[in-house]
Amino acid sequence: MFSIPVIVKLLGFFVLIRGTFALYKLIRVIWRQNISNPLADLPGPPSPNWLYGNMRQIGDSDPSVMYERWTSEYGNTIKYQLLFGVSVLLSFLNSC
Repeated sequence: MFSIPVIVKLLGFFVLIRGTFALYKLIRVIWRQNISNPLADLPGPPSPNWLYGNMRQIGDSDPSVMYERWTSEYGNTIKYQLLFGVSVLLSFLNSC
């Protein structure tokens, strides 16, 4: 049977491994969204909130009206933010 100090050491090691993995995942998400994001250079509306992004703006009005306003202001290809800063590409073609 294991003694209490051995169990505490094993539990501490498990917590350390899980914490390291969680930190790795957090750094990976931040890296993808902020540093290596291929949409980072596209124009678009600024995100008013890091948590909700532009979702409240879209939800407060008709989405098609909001998209039309953004494309008239920023061009036919824009990006906007969803929850937790996830970027979305929006492109309209006027050739039709």
